Amino acid sequence: MDECTCMFRAFAFVLYFKKKKLSTVRYLASDMEAENQEEVAALVEKISALHAAISKLPSLSPCPEVDALFTELVTTCVPASPVNVIKLGPEAQEMREELIRLCSAAEGHLETHYSDILAALDNQLLLDNLHRFQYYQSYVNLSKLEHGLLA
Repeated sequence: MDECTCMFRAFAFVLYFKKKKLSTVRYLASDMEAENQEEVAALVEKISALHAAISKLPSLSPCPEVDALFTELVTTCVPASPVNVIKLGPEAQEMREELIRLCSAAEGHLETHYSDILAALDNQLLLDNLHRFQYYQSYVNLSKLEHGLLA
């Protein structure tokens, strides 16, 4: 699963359970086995804490703290999960939308950061250093897919 898919999975799932008890999670996950309920509760708690930390950042521009929080969010959401996103309530969906906005803004800052670095290089150095942008290969793959659809 690529980072983009993981991020969207994270958004779909993250949520308003910061102050809720395990019983709330159990209610939302009543069709799950007991061990899955505990897994869901732990995962929701972790993602909620990450959401809170990301929301409090003074800036989403690349820096060690921003990079670490988004890396942890992605890493947290990579493994398969028993959460049924459809069963999340409206508050959870609002937080999902907020996370999508935060991640989108952070990605924009990341693209600007690397664009500034690469724009300062002469043409040959630019071509030799494009791979430094962490999403470069994903953009190449997306471009190939779009070209294939249009050709």
